[in-house]
Amino acid sequence: MSETITFCVDNHDGREFIVSLSETVNDFRRHLAKELFDSENYVEVSCVMKIPIRGFGKLTLEPGKIPASYNDSKLERFNLTGRTLHVTVEELSTKNSEDSGQKPKWGRKGSYAPPGSSSRKKNPPKDFVFRDEDFPPLGS
Repeated sequence: MSETITFCVDNHDGREFIVSLSETVNDFRRHLAKELFDSENYVEVSCVMKIPIRGFGKLTLEPGKIPASYNDSKLERFNLTGRTLHVTVEELSTKNSEDSGQKPKWGRKGSYAPPGSSSRKKNPPKDFVFRDEDFPPLGS
């Protein structure tokens, strides 16, 4: 078994890229953008296959576009060892950054703080004054 995967880019004259399984999907996207388009833009990678690739305890790779939620996943998390996978690549106009931006934000005490929670104002509890005429005792 080899520890690489071969990607054949169908819409670029069948160019082949041999990629290590220790790379992430986003690393592969950046590599394709540099080699095929000489840019740092985000590329959309679509798998050309008839059936999904599944493996016990592995992520499933479906036909069609590889979702952005897989960007931080290493290729070894898929059942791709030693395979040749046909893909098509399309360059988008947005930049591809190192950080996918999907990391949760944690507060000072280690608890999750949803976005925008720091701008929320906490209202102090209001003191209510009840009159006995409005709420007479039950025993009277």
